Amino acid sequence: MLPKYTNDCTPDQLADMHSIYTEQTRRYKTKISQYNEEATKATGLKHGDRVSYFATGLFGLGGETYTGKIIHDKTGRLAVKLDHADGSGKKIIPLNKGFKKL
Repeated sequence: MLPKYTNDCTPDQLADMHSIYTEQTRRYKTKISQYNEEATKATGLKHGDRVSYFATGLFGLGGETYTGKIIHDKTGRLAVKLDHADGSGKKIIPLNKGFKKL
Protein backbone atom coordinates (compact mmCIF):
# COMPACT_ATOMS: atom_id res chain seq x y z
CA MET A 1 0.00 0.00 0.00
CA LEU A 2 1.39 3.36 -1.02
CA PRO A 3 1.05 6.47 1.16
CA LYS A 4 -1.39 9.15 0.09
CA TYR A 5 1.22 11.92 -0.19
CA THR A 6 4.63 11.74 -1.85
CA ASN A 7 6.26 13.48 1.14
CA ASP A 8 5.57 10.36 3.21
CA CYS A 9 7.13 7.97 0.66
CA THR A 10 10.41 6.15 0.77
CA PRO A 11 12.59 6.21 -2.38
CA ASP A 12 11.42 2.69 -3.27
CA GLN A 13 7.77 3.73 -2.97
CA LEU A 14 8.42 6.81 -5.14
CA ALA A 15 9.95 4.57 -7.80
CA ASP A 16 6.91 2.28 -7.64
CA MET A 17 4.56 5.26 -7.96
CA HIS A 18 6.50 6.55 -10.96
CA SER A 19 6.41 3.17 -12.71
CA ILE A 20 2.66 2.85 -12.09
CA TYR A 21 2.08 6.35 -13.47
CA THR A 22 4.17 5.72 -16.60
CA GLU A 23 2.37 2.42 -17.25
CA GLN A 24 -1.06 4.06 -16.89
CA THR A 25 0.00 6.91 -19.19
CA ARG A 26 1.30 4.44 -21.78
CA ARG A 27 -1.99 2.48 -21.69
CA TYR A 28 -4.05 5.68 -22.00
CA LYS A 29 -2.04 6.94 -24.98
CA THR A 30 -2.31 3.53 -26.66
CA LYS A 31 -6.08 3.53 -26.13
CA ILE A 32 -6.42 7.05 -27.59
CA SER A 33 -4.28 6.20 -30.63
CA GLN A 34 -6.37 3.05 -31.26
CA TYR A 35 -9.56 5.15 -31.02
CA ASN A 36 -8.16 7.66 -33.51
CA GLU A 37 -7.10 4.91 -35.93
CA GLU A 38 -10.56 3.31 -35.77
CA ALA A 39 -12.28 6.67 -36.24
CA THR A 40 -10.07 7.47 -39.22
CA LYS A 41 -10.73 4.06 -40.77
CA ALA A 42 -14.50 4.23 -40.18
CA THR A 43 -15.01 7.76 -41.51
CA GLY A 44 -12.25 8.01 -44.10
CA LEU A 45 -11.35 11.42 -42.67
CA LYS A 46 -8.13 12.63 -41.08
CA HIS A 47 -6.84 15.45 -38.87
CA GLY A 48 -7.14 18.82 -40.59
CA ASP A 49 -9.97 17.92 -43.01
CA ARG A 50 -12.88 20.33 -43.46
CA VAL A 51 -16.16 18.51 -42.83
CA SER A 52 -19.91 19.02 -42.91
CA TYR A 53 -22.83 17.26 -41.21
CA PHE A 54 -26.58 17.67 -41.70
CA ALA A 55 -28.69 16.98 -38.60
CA THR A 56 -32.43 16.63 -39.27
CA GLY A 57 -34.97 18.48 -37.18
CA LEU A 58 -37.25 17.05 -34.50
CA PHE A 59 -40.06 15.86 -36.78
CA GLY A 60 -37.95 15.42 -39.89
CA LEU A 61 -38.73 18.95 -41.00
CA GLY A 62 -35.64 20.93 -41.86
CA GLY A 63 -32.50 20.66 -39.82
CA GLU A 64 -29.12 22.19 -39.19
CA THR A 65 -25.83 21.90 -41.05
CA TYR A 66 -22.64 21.81 -39.01
CA THR A 67 -19.34 22.66 -40.69
CA GLY A 68 -15.90 22.65 -39.15
CA LYS A 69 -12.40 21.23 -39.08
CA ILE A 70 -11.16 17.95 -37.58
CA ILE A 71 -8.80 18.55 -34.64
CA HIS A 72 -7.49 16.72 -31.60
CA ASP A 73 -9.47 17.69 -28.48
CA LYS A 74 -7.87 18.19 -25.05
CA THR A 75 -7.82 14.41 -24.42
CA GLY A 76 -6.13 13.70 -27.76
CA ARG A 77 -9.18 12.20 -29.50
CA LEU A 78 -10.34 13.31 -32.92
CA ALA A 79 -13.16 15.84 -32.74
CA VAL A 80 -14.70 18.56 -34.91
CA LYS A 81 -14.18 22.23 -34.12
CA LEU A 82 -17.27 23.94 -35.48
CA ASP A 83 -17.13 27.22 -37.38
CA HIS A 84 -20.11 28.43 -35.35
CA ALA A 85 -21.39 27.15 -32.00
CA ASP A 86 -24.32 24.73 -32.19
CA GLY A 87 -27.65 25.35 -30.48
CA SER A 88 -26.30 24.36 -27.06
CA GLY A 89 -23.23 26.61 -27.36
CA LYS A 90 -20.70 23.85 -28.02
CA LYS A 91 -17.79 24.65 -30.33
CA ILE A 92 -16.14 21.19 -30.26
CA ILE A 93 -18.14 18.02 -30.85
CA PRO A 94 -17.11 14.35 -31.24
CA LEU A 95 -16.36 13.01 -34.70
CA ASN A 96 -18.99 10.58 -36.05
CA LYS A 97 -19.71 8.70 -39.27
CA GLY A 98 -22.21 11.34 -40.38
CA PHE A 99 -19.51 13.89 -41.19
CA LYS A 100 -18.59 14.20 -44.86
CA LYS A 101 -15.50 15.84 -46.34
CA LEU A 102 -16.08 19.21 -48.00
